[in-house]
Parts: sequence; C-alpha cells; structure tokens
Amino acid sequence: MLGWLLLVCVLVSIWTSSTTGAMAKTGRYAHYRRTPQYRKALAELRARGAVQQCWSCPKVLYVELKWPHPHSITLGHYTAVEDGGDPYDPNNFGPQCIACNLSDGADRTNSKRRGERGRVYVDDDW
Repeated sequence: MLGWLLLVCVLVSIWTSSTTGAMAKTGRYAHYRRTPQYRKALAELRARGAVQQCWSCPKVLYVELKWPHPHSITLGHYTAVEDGGDPYDPNNFGPQCIACNLSDGADRTNSKRRGERGRVYVDDDW
C-alpha cells in the first residue's frame, strides 16, 4: 500500500511540474519570453537583489520563487512596448508581480476593445 501511495505522489509531482512548465511556455507572448534578449533582461533584473518590491504595488517579490508563484518576479515595463518602449532597455523595466503585470495587459486589451476611447463621461447638465 505504501508503495502505491509513493508511486502516485511521484506521478502527481511529475505531472504538475510538466504542466506548469508547459503553461509557462505557451500563451500570447511566448515567443517574446524565449528570446535571448529577454532572458538576459530577466537575469539582469534578478541580479538587482534577492528581495525586491513590485513597482506597481507594495508586494514583496523573491528571486528564488519561479513563475507562477504570486511572489515571483516578472519583467514589467514602465513604458509599454506597444507605446514605443524598448523591451530590453534596463531603464524601461522593473520588478512587477504577476497580478500587476497581468492586470496591465488586461487594461490595455479592454481599452482597445472600447475603441481606445476609455470611459465615456456625461456632463451633469446633459
């Protein structure tokens, strides 16, 4: 019985690590994350310190934690690449938590769906 339990635990851990790794390599910008320039930029960001703070929120981020942990470091751009920001310039990126990085992308996508006009406001005397 203990042998079967051990086998199941090993298989679950192998399956979990393989699906998490596959998930990290897929997605809309997977090609961008695979480039040598991006890996170099991420390594430079991680070399800035073992413990860093997200530049969008007060969350503490740890270099040793890997994606998709909520306290792992992701590369967040101050000026979005879509707006002309250099994706590999060290002055244009900083540590950002996953939640902030994903919400920035969602905000940009939603504003595009609204036709780049943002929220519609109506005057009081209308």
